[in-house]
Amino acid sequence: MVVRLLALLAFVLCCSISYAEPPDEKGKKMEIPLSEIWANNIPGTKEIGRLAKQDPRLTGITSALGFPPKEEAKPAFAVQGKGLDALREAHAVIVDKRKSRDTFAAGSDVSVVFFAHETRSYVHLHKVERQGNNVNVSWRFVPHETEDMTRHVALISLGKLPSGKYRVNIIRSAMPQKYIDLGFRPTSDEVARRIVCGPFSFTVSEQGE
Repeated sequence: MVVRLLALLAFVLCCSISYAEPPDEKGKKMEIPLSEIWANNIPGTKEIGRLAKQDPRLTGITSALGFPPKEEAKPAFAVQGKGLDALREAHAVIVDKRKSRDTFAAGSDVSVVFFAHETRSYVHLHKVERQGNNVNVSWRFVPHETEDMTRHVALISLGKLPSGKYRVNIIRSAMPQKYIDLGFRPTSDEVARRIVCGPFSFTVSEQGE
């Protein structure tokens, strides 16, 4: 009886191993290198001015990102396409005030548009990661060493996405310690929320928009 029971348990175990599903890749964290992101005044990224030479709309986008609003800045948003196509879509939303899309067709290229209004500090991306249906865009203030004012926009390509609900988190990181040691004071969270775009969600579906 005991031998038969052990044999049955061994059989069940073997079946469990044989039919076990492969590890779930959806939860794997993948970094999107800065070198693949089009942006202006952000170290390590591709200079978006190269795209603007093909289509001079960048000037219009940065001009529209003037002084921060009195309330919180609008959320970042997603556009269809990448590179020049994404730039044109970003222009339509930021400059032409077209409503941003919140639904995209499965398998289409999707890019996140990150932006920051005029400020006395640089707003630098330092890490962008995707983990499953979450995209984490980490940024930080970096003080100017001059009295210049800067505005920022970045096009972050997520590639072709499968169906699902996606959340883009805009995460503030601490100012580099060397600037704090030099006496620069961090910008308050309240002011930061007026300068830098906020988080948002979008959907990818088989039917599209």
